[in-house]
Amino acid sequence: MLAIVAALLAAVLDVALAALGWDGARVLTKPLPALILAGYAYAVPRRGSRLLAGGLVLAALGDEVLLRPGSVPFLAGMLAFVGMHVSYIAAYWSIGGERRTPPAIPFIGTLYLVAVMAVNWMLYRDAGAFAIPLLAYSIVLVTMAICALDTIGRIPFWFALAIAAGGAVFMLSDTTLAFEMFYPSFSLDPRVAEVLIVGTYFAAQLKIAWGLVSYERSRLTAS
Repeated sequence: MLAIVAALLAAVLDVALAALGWDGARVLTKPLPALILAGYAYAVPRRGSRLLAGGLVLAALGDEVLLRPGSVPFLAGMLAFVGMHVSYIAAYWSIGGERRTPPAIPFIGTLYLVAVMAVNWMLYRDAGAFAIPLLAYSIVLVTMAICALDTIGRIPFWFALAIAAGGAVFMLSDTTLAFEMFYPSFSLDPRVAEVLIVGTYFAAQLKIAWGLVSYERSRLTAS
């Protein structure tokens, strides 16, 4: 739990620096929460935790790259986060559990898909050359969120709820980023948008890490 508190404090620090516009200092603070959570996950010798740790390292790399302006760093950051999402998907599936999917879960997953397709439709014209990469990324993102949702009914409820909520908040964060970058009518001040994006992003990472690692630790204790 100390690692979660440390990651939360690091996240608060980075959000504060983002609010102040001190982006130079963020080369140290932005990747720090993911790196702390990676160590937290790796310390539990279970397959799911180790896959999560690998994804968090990729997230930290993406965090660092996305601080740099330009199309090439943006694409590189997207690729790093695609790798992170794939690692998370593998982590969710590796934790097993007997499937008892609540009836609402397929409905919510369908809403996720509809929302992602609607966002891509809205951004397609203004995204230009990024339209196809954005679509590909969003497919991986929504797959991660649906797989996170699918943990409900497979593992104890509070752990699964944290993971599922993290997946949903991750979609919110990345959708805000996409609108901020590619939608001309987006009305938020850039500094406010950045605080919202990174604040929800860190919240998602903390929820996912706590839920999955706590569950893996409980299985390790039980065995």
